[in-house]
Amino acid sequence: MEVHEIQHSMKRRTPWHDYSRKGTYMLTLVVRERMPILGTLRGCLEGEVMPYVELSALGNAIVQEEQQKINQSYPLVEVWKLCMMPDHLHMIVRIKEHMGENEHLGKVVAGFKSGCNNVYWRLFNMNQPPRQGLFEKGYCDKILMHEGQLDNWKHYLDDNPRRLMMKRQNPELFSVLTGMEVAGEQCQVVGNRFLLNIPDKVAVIVHRRYTDEENGDEPRIQHHPA
Repeated sequence: MEVHEIQHSMKRRTPWHDYSRKGTYMLTLVVRERMPILGTLRGCLEGEVMPYVELSALGNAIVQEEQQKINQSYPLVEVWKLCMMPDHLHMIVRIKEHMGENEHLGKVVAGFKSGCNNVYWRLFNMNQPPRQGLFEKGYCDKILMHEGQLDNWKHYLDDNPRRLMMKRQNPELFSVLTGMEVAGEQCQVVGNRFLLNIPDKVAVIVHRRYTDEENGDEPRIQHHPA
């Protein structure tokens, strides 16, 4: 049997996967230099109006125009969910059937980014080259393979504005701490460090062999917050 190497136009997280075939994917595209030009975070954590992103003219054009063009240009590709954040977007897409030769997810995303660039240049009056693109080069993709994964990711996207608001209001809880001691081990952590002080903890058994002399076959036991 002749084996052909799968070629993609952009770097992939999963190099063994054929992105031209049927599948569901969660994509992340980041605005160049993290410019917050897709929208503005509104609402509050406590109150009647929960956190949400009010789209800018650019963000609205991407949702109303460029998103629609994906299925128009590639009928086998459907956008199941789009989450716009001020400086990035998440999109869940479904390839319904094998796309055929020379067609794959990377080509779909490249076309989408090209359309977004045209809107960006038009709205910001960038009429003459050289012009930089709206998004950073490449993108991240996650293949949805497991039962329940799709619903979990939809919930994650819906909750994105709330998490961003929480991070902005409590930046000290999300800073990276280096050299912090946890259960006798020096480590680098990020997140709410005060959770380490709660009295309820559970033991997690981690099988980690360094050398036969150091560890043998005995498991190491570390305690982490419940």
